[in-house]
Order: sequence, then structure tokens, then C-alpha cells
Amino acid sequence: MVRWKAKLDKLVIFFTREMGKLLAVAPGAMRIPNRFGGSMEPLNYGILRLYCSTSGRYYVKDFEIVNSFLGVRSSPERLSVALSYLFFLYRILPYEVPEVNLFDASFSFFKELEKGSEPEVLKAVAMIKALHFLGFLPDFRACSRCGRKLAGGAHIENPLSGPVCERCSLSDSLKLGGETIALIRASLDKPFGFFGRVRFSSRALNEVFSYLSAVSEKLLGGVEFEFSGSNIQA
Repeated sequence: MVRWKAKLDKLVIFFTREMGKLLAVAPGAMRIPNRFGGSMEPLNYGILRLYCSTSGRYYVKDFEIVNSFLGVRSSPERLSVALSYLFFLYRILPYEVPEVNLFDASFSFFKELEKGSEPEVLKAVAMIKALHFLGFLPDFRACSRCGRKLAGGAHIENPLSGPVCERCSLSDSLKLGGETIALIRASLDKPFGFFGRVRFSSRALNEVFSYLSAVSEKLLGGVEFEFSGSNIQA
């Protein structure tokens, strides 16, 4: 009887503001129908109520949806971008470590994505902000080797180390142009709404996603960040 009940439960991963990434059991969520309805779906934002067993396992008491981001779900392109970002968070975040700034930035990302801003640009910005909050993004203001302020582009010899200037580059490395460096810097300083009003070239976005893929390879063994180039004005 206990075994059968377990088959009707669902393990759900939540990204919470107060406790970070959580793994919880939603009792009976595999039943048709069940008391959770469609609330246990990606992108749903709301109020989560949990209880903890004596063994330390979390169980979902209920989940009240506040925003399901229907505008994102209605667009295949925006939905793909949103799910790609969520998958990255799932891979990179440890369990039960609060990341308040990252949570707030992620919520802003989904709200701006729903408004209709260019999804490829927003994904790049969201990824850069996430790496910054998690402590994996190096300083893009100066050369990590000579300390001079970066003027124009830079070279990435190690994705987890700082960029180096043209003069200090020792190998055939990933080259980021001046516009790409400007995009990375703006991602750290500007809110998501800013990127609904500016344009970046296809070349800059290609370079950013090449950099993000290289970082992902080092950190996680690879998470795909493909830039389609659609709807982007060069």
C-alpha cells in the first residue's frame, strides 16, 4: 500500500526566495485528478506552503499561483528561452542556499520576457546576471594580467578567469569585441527594462553565447546556449 502511494507522489524542485533551490514531495500529484491541478508546472510563480517530516523531507501542503506568465507560455520562442534559463538554474544551484538577488533578478527577467522584449537579448542578460550573483563572472573592467582598463575588445583564455587585453593575450583564444564587453557590463548595471530599448548586433550576441557556453562547459560539463539570430537587427 505504501509503495503504491509513493508512485502517485511527485518530486518537485522549487526555486524559492527564502530557501533557495528545494526538493519537495507533492503527495498524490500523479493522481488524475489531484488537488494541485496544473500548479506543479514550470514558470508558475506563487506562494508555496511546506511542512517538514521528522526525517527532514519537505512535503508540499499547497501552492497558490500568483503569476503563471501566460504571455511567455503563448510564444514557443519565449517559452524555449525561459525553460533554457530554468534548466541552467536547476543545474548550477546547490540545494537550500538562499540566493535572494538571483531570485529577484529571475523574476524580473520573466516579467520583461512577457512584455515582448527581444528574448535572445534577455536570455544573455539573465545568464550574465546569474553568473555574477553566483560569483562565477570575472571583472570585465580591466585586463586580468596587466590591470589596464579594457579599451575595445578582450580575449578569454580561461572562461572562469578574467579577460585579457590584446597586448597580453598569449594564445589563440575566444575574442570578444567592444560591443560584447559593453553588453556584459550593461547586464551588471542596468535593469532588464533597459534592454527592451536598445539594440545589439548579431555578432555581439553570438560572442556572448559562445562565452556562456564556454563557462557552462567548465562549470557543468555543458549546457547549450544557442543563438538563432532570428529577429535580431545587425
